[in-house]
Amino acid sequence: ANWEWYEYPIIYDLNDINDGLNNPVTNNNPSSYTLVTSTFTLKDPSKKGYSFLGWTGTNGSTPQKGVEITKGSTGTKTYTANWEANLYYVDFNHVINGQVRGNAKIGTADIYINGVQVANDVYDYYKQHPQGTSWKIMDIKPYPGYKYDDAMIYEGVVNGKAMSANVHWLSIVYKISFDANGGTCSETLREIPYEYTYQGKPLSGGG
Repeated sequence: ANWEWYEYPIIYDLNDINDGLNNPVTNNNPSSYTLVTSTFTLKDPSKKGYSFLGWTGTNGSTPQKGVEITKGSTGTKTYTANWEANLYYVDFNHVINGQVRGNAKIGTADIYINGVQVANDVYDYYKQHPQGTSWKIMDIKPYPGYKYDDAMIYEGVVNGKAMSANVHWLSIVYKISFDANGGTCSETLREIPYEYTYQGKPLSGGG
C-alpha cells in the first residue's frame, strides 16, 4: 500500500480593507502542511498604505508576528491579518513666481476632506490622513499684490504617499519711474514685483 501524509489546511482571513484604491493584500504563505513538514514561520503579508500588526486566530487573540507552525503539529490552522492604516500628509503648497514658498501668506483656499469642509480661507494646510482619504482644495483667492490664474480645484485621494497641491501664483508687477530733476539718471523705469525692496541709487549730479 502507498500512503501519503494528510494535508491539514491553513486558512487565512486577510482582512483586506476596501479603500477603493485596488491595492490588494499580498500573502506568500502556504495553504497547507503535514505532520512531517519542517517547522516554518508565517511571513508578513503586505498591503500598500497599511502596516501589518500581526496574526490572530490559532495563535491567540493578541496580534503576533513570526507565528510558527512546528513539525509534528496537526489540525486546521486559521489566522486573521491585523492592519493599521498609515498616515500621509496632505499639503497645501504655495508656489510664487515659480519658487516654492510653503505656507507663505500669498493667498487662501478652502480645504475639504472626504467631502467635508475642514478649513475655510486658510493660507496653510498640512495634516496627516489615512490611505483612501479624498481631499479637495478649492475657492482659491489671492492676497493683495498677487494674482491667480491656475486650476480652480485641486483634488485627489491619498494613495501611499504624501499629497501636495502646488498652487501657482504670480506677484503683480509694478512700475517705478525715476525723474532726475535736472541731473542724470542711470535708469528711468524699473518693473518690480510685490514685496520687493528697492535699494538702488540711480541719481547722480544735478539737483
